[in-house]
Amino acid sequence: MLVLSPDIAPAYPAINYAQARSILPFMSLWLLQSTYQRCPEGGARYRAPREMSDAEATVFRTVAERMAQAPPAAVLVSNYTGIPACGGAPFDFIAYFRRHPLFESAWAQYRRRGEIDGHQLFVREE
Repeated sequence: MLVLSPDIAPAYPAINYAQARSILPFMSLWLLQSTYQRCPEGGARYRAPREMSDAEATVFRTVAERMAQAPPAAVLVSNYTGIPACGGAPFDFIAYFRRHPLFESAWAQYRRRGEIDGHQLFVREE
């Protein structure tokens, strides 16, 4: 399972109860939340990889690499990011990570299956 959320709950303990396994070494995307408290200069919604701090680049690269190496059966995406809108554009976890070629390639296999309590569920189609 891949969870794209700045929060640990409710994904945890639900992942544990379902006896599922996260593909990430971290439980949330709070590092993105902390690095995007201010809008990037120049009006861009997301920083280009060359402009990212080490922390942001690590999250960006790790999510993409893990998605490509071990595509999860499901992806749970929080609609809440805790990141302010920039230029009227909200922060979108999927749009953010799709900028990485490894994530984009793997993402083609996923279809949205529903939404509950502000979380979207995507399932990998074989």
